[in-house]
Amino acid sequence: MTAISLFKAADELAPLLDQIDDDGCISPELETALAQFEGKGLSVTAYILNCEKTAQMIHDAAEAMDKRAVPLENRAKRLRQYLADQMKRTGTTELSCPEFSAKLYVERDAKVDVFDEKQIPLQYMRLPEPKPPVAAPDKKAIADAIKKGEDVPGARIVKSDRLVIA
Repeated sequence: MTAISLFKAADELAPLLDQIDDDGCISPELETALAQFEGKGLSVTAYILNCEKTAQMIHDAAEAMDKRAVPLENRAKRLRQYLADQMKRTGTTELSCPEFSAKLYVERDAKVDVFDEKQIPLQYMRLPEPKPPVAAPDKKAIADAIKKGEDVPGARIVKSDRLVIA
């Protein structure tokens, strides 16, 4: 027996559904098609659950890895400062080996240190752009209004299918 898709199983089952007798008897072909569709449907369901669980495990692992990365990044930052301090203390400007090197550039970079923001003249202050209020439809209020029989232009209630896998 060759494996068929759920789509193919549904294609084979759909035309046979009208062949159920008034007394509830089903033909052997219909019984086979029903069993094949149910088996394939359950396989697809199991695969869906597997994909969802695998995705969740990946998300959980990524979150755990992110948590593990933070202390390592902090340690590297502290060690970088430690190395720079000790190189500066000893007057060493370069350490090297075949795989990597460390170079210390003393007082090379300049940055502004704002030690008292209140003393800075207004001309040197950056004012944040005001954000316009973002209006969003209140879907609960719209649903309540439509259910009461009110007409809400631009909105309607639509029914959709839901597949629940438990």
